[in-house]
Amino acid sequence: CADALAWLRDRRLPRRCHVVCSPPDIGELKPITVADYTAWFVDAVRAVLAALEPSAVALFYVTDGRRSGPDETYLDKSHLCHRGAEAAGAACLFHRIVLGGPAGVARAGSTRPSYAHLLAFSVALRPPRDALVWSDVVPTRGHMAYMGATGERACAEAIEFVLGAHALRGTGGGGGGGDGGGDGGDDEGEPLPPQLPEAEDDAPALVLDPFCGKGSILAAANAAGLDAYGIDSNPMRCSISIEHRLKGDDGSGGGPVEECAVAQCDCDDPSHHCRAS
Repeated sequence: CADALAWLRDRRLPRRCHVVCSPPDIGELKPITVADYTAWFVDAVRAVLAALEPSAVALFYVTDGRRSGPDETYLDKSHLCHRGAEAAGAACLFHRIVLGGPAGVARAGSTRPSYAHLLAFSVALRPPRDALVWSDVVPTRGHMAYMGATGERACAEAIEFVLGAHALRGTGGGGGGGDGGGDGGDDEGEPLPPQLPEAEDDAPALVLDPFCGKGSILAAANAAGLDAYGIDSNPMRCSISIEHRLKGDDGSGGGPVEECAVAQCDCDDPSHHCRAS
């Protein structure tokens, strides 16, 4: 339960570490102006990429705000991701669209778009052409742990890319720990480790989610056999994330919950994640 950006600023993450995250929306940081939120968001992306070893990857899952920009205009958070990456000297490896419902369904201007962005960046990694294959459009985000969470399908797609990118990295180079300044924790629970654990070059990828919420990304990483660390300033969400299991896991809550047939409906089924958050 700590400020992830303050924890990241004074350290270099291990070579095997990659970041998959969904930075908080403007509504989660209120009271804050649009200008201050934009500056915060761009700096968050920059700080994440600056803390990673250059050949690691950072993936961001973001949803736009139709009335979150200046004078309630459109706020394109994928654009803010690109600005933060540029400030860190990183390049975009892919920009994918994740659908939250069928394409072509009319939606009110006050609701979120029925899609999200999934973007991958790296400072130094440049996968050879055709080394990694993916679809430009993910047809469904999958089950959501709560309204506004990263869907399980999107989490799995992100972790799959991390696995492929990690396998392509060279064996040379540094990327050791920084000075580990600061305890990074608070009184809500165990302090964050001063430094994430290092490992030999051929160790499996390690996933960090600095805005982990209820832990969907962490659970997806664990399901793929990877260690994962999460940080969130909300103590309740941290507690939930520790026990988070994917809905599709055997013996852990049954199969995945299906989304409604339309992007937004009036049903009362709490298992449907169709309303705009």
